[in-house]
Amino acid sequence: MGPLEKQIKAIARENGAALVGIASKQRLSDAPPAGDPTYLLPSAQSIISIAIPYDLKALRQFFSKSSWKAWNVDKKEISQRIYSICDAIADLLEAMGFDTCIVDINNIYRPEPDAKDSTEIVSMVPDFSHRYGAIATGIGRLGWSGNLMTPEYGSAVMLGTVLSSAKLESDPLLEDNPCDECKMCVASCPVEMMHPKESVKVCWQDRKDRIENRKIIAKSGIVVLQASGDRSSVQADEEIIELETPFNLSVAFLKKEYEAALKGKIPIDYDKARNLCDREVLKRLKSS
Repeated sequence: MGPLEKQIKAIARENGAALVGIASKQRLSDAPPAGDPTYLLPSAQSIISIAIPYDLKALRQFFSKSSWKAWNVDKKEISQRIYSICDAIADLLEAMGFDTCIVDINNIYRPEPDAKDSTEIVSMVPDFSHRYGAIATGIGRLGWSGNLMTPEYGSAVMLGTVLSSAKLESDPLLEDNPCDECKMCVASCPVEMMHPKESVKVCWQDRKDRIENRKIIAKSGIVVLQASGDRSSVQADEEIIELETPFNLSVAFLKKEYEAALKGKIPIDYDKARNLCDREVLKRLKSS
């Protein structure tokens, strides 16, 4: 590892990265389109990948539906740290005369020729895949679910990526795949995104923890929207209804509370809803 590579890694770790890896763009020469760093940075020669683990206690609260807030706060804080780390790396490289590009964390997809707007984008090809970058830099491997698995933290990590025109020395690839094909991802996914027999090559490092997470999810009931604008979990045997939204998804509501709200027996407070989707559902309910 050369002095510049050491300096990049030191900056990443000093600013809070748990994992950091470096790779030449040639590592992804046979990758799908989302693995092409020159799409975002035509002069790209190298990929720098970082990872920060989630707070596992907050994740468990999310799985159990006892609290959605802790994990969402954790994600926001980690996102801010990732951008700060990537900014520090980019500042170093740009001061040395290299081009850089910080890849946005998520939900940025390449435009499609026939799509009139974002709602018609169906291929969902990222501008650059953080997972491909992390594989190329030796941080992890793809697990059964298609999520990145790291030896240290499983898939409970958030990734960041910096692309640069600097020609950097590649770190070794991760030889052993941390995924042991326990298929807890298949058992836990409510929309069957993972195939039970064919890997597409959210786990934790330890299989016992994955099994426990599966039990927590299975026993934690259903999250419903309340007339107050809050969300809460109810037991799976409670009678619920699903309300359609303008966002091509539905929202669960306790049937008895829904009927009481319709009759004006309980107040509806859409101003306290925590997101636009919930607010629109409650507005429609109040006006009906």
